[in-house]
Amino acid sequence: MIEQAAQTIEMQLIEDHTRQQDAPEGAPVDSFQDLHWVILPYAHPEMHADFVDRLSAADRESGQRPTRSDDS
Repeated sequence: MIEQAAQTIEMQLIEDHTRQQDAPEGAPVDSFQDLHWVILPYAHPEMHADFVDRLSAADRESGQRPTRSDDS
């Protein structure tokens, strides 16, 4: 049920982004990307887990420490 609700929210974000693309030049445009990254793990849990696994593997191979937004 949460996955379906998250997918509905995701579609609304995409629809709003599409609407904003038709805004006049210089009009304020809201960024949907931050919200999309928040909802993505709930809307597509398997795809998000695969993405995180691949990113972590690439970081390990390159010798880089994975970054997290809550690291200070």
